[in-house]
Amino acid sequence: AGDVLFTCNAQALWAYVVVHGEFAYWPGLHQAALTEEGFSPDAEVSDDEDEDDDGMEQRASSTRAGVAAEIVTHGQWVSEGALWARLPHVGDLEARSVCQLIEISSERFGGAVASHVELHSALVDYARAFVCRLNELGERNITDVPPSAIWEEILPGEKAPA
Repeated sequence: AGDVLFTCNAQALWAYVVVHGEFAYWPGLHQAALTEEGFSPDAEVSDDEDEDDDGMEQRASSTRAGVAAEIVTHGQWVSEGALWARLPHVGDLEARSVCQLIEISSERFGGAVASHVELHSALVDYARAFVCRLNELGERNITDVPPSAIWEEILPGEKAPA
């Protein structure tokens, strides 16, 4: 617990699927620190701590720039965009427990599908649709942890396996 998998603005080189455990995800300050006047580069990062009945401090919830962490659990995709485009991470991901992930290297994935002509062609089309979908969302709404895999939105009628 407490291990950081990636931080905001680092190059996204891997896509992940959570198999076991729990992560905390904080959107980057470019998202979290937006105010009515626009981006606030002086946003603060803090951890809220509570005391339990023994008077011991425990980490009850964490906030950064006033935004609570999003909890990421079993079955969720993280950083799918790394497979389709050169993108930076737009938030921080930290383990909250012992975790198990499936890691998909963008470089190895690209190399593996390149020799399969039909698959490669279909994935190039998907990658274009993925990037178009990100552009539709706009910078303020992009996340490393979308509420569902974006492919569910791009491929009508498809659902993630349970």
